[in-house]
Amino acid sequence: DVTAEENTMSADVPCTTASDHTARKSIKAGEKASEELIKSWKESGFSSLIVAGPEMDVWSIMQKLLPLLSYSASFAIYHQYLQPLADCMHNLQIGKMAIGLQILEPWLREYQVLP
Repeated sequence: DVTAEENTMSADVPCTTASDHTARKSIKAGEKASEELIKSWKESGFSSLIVAGPEMDVWSIMQKLLPLLSYSASFAIYHQYLQPLADCMHNLQIGKMAIGLQILEPWLREYQVLP
């Protein structure tokens, strides 16, 4: 389970905020974010969010991360099962925390092409 105290990044990406688009020091995978950077994120918010937690409780993650999003920011959540997504979607709708929510299921059909 992800906690707010961990504050780790999963990719080596330059960190920018919604109001300050200047690149900051890159955080390497698994490296803890500085308190200054966390404070900056809390003040200005993120412009988007992608959560990929196939074995995690997505609702508890969203409760912690949703307040860090700036207004009108989009987000996407991936989970390998439908029920955790449906529960999270229901809680977001009941709490009037998000609009325009939809659940999509990726579907792929493999074709064999014979010579």
